Amino acid sequence: AAGRFVYTGGLSEVTRDRSSLQSRAASGSNSIAQYAAEEARRSPRGREAIGRMHGAYAERRRHIVQRLNAIDGLTCVMPKGAFYVMVDMSALIGKHLGDRQIGGSMDFADMLLGNANVALTPGTAFCAEGYCRISYATSMEQIDKGVDRIEHFVNNLV
Repeated sequence: AAGRFVYTGGLSEVTRDRSSLQSRAASGSNSIAQYAAEEARRSPRGREAIGRMHGAYAERRRHIVQRLNAIDGLTCVMPKGAFYVMVDMSALIGKHLGDRQIGGSMDFADMLLGNANVALTPGTAFCAEGYCRISYATSMEQIDKGVDRIEHFVNNLV
């Protein structure tokens, strides 16, 4: 049911492995989605739709990388796939906003969410401290809105 939480306790090795298993089980595509994807690849209409989506994501990818690279303190290389970019924010470590200091990607993500209402994933989730992952699986309007907020946040750091 929605809104229910499950908590576990135990040896750290067991809970870590249980968490890893749950993450992989919950984030994979289900069999229905796999059959639908197979049908989309076979169908002429499906291939056409896939082509349109591929083009839209390529445009979004170019756009978000260009926008992020224009922000002082952030760098981003062009990814070859997926719908995420990895942003190097390590130049911002040590900077402040008010009484909070950015000590790493977790602080950056937390401060960005709290001050600019932008959610991203800290690089620590990928063993990539100093980086953050940002999704561009949304409209160009939302991408611009999010990057505008990131830019404003970064420009106010001292």
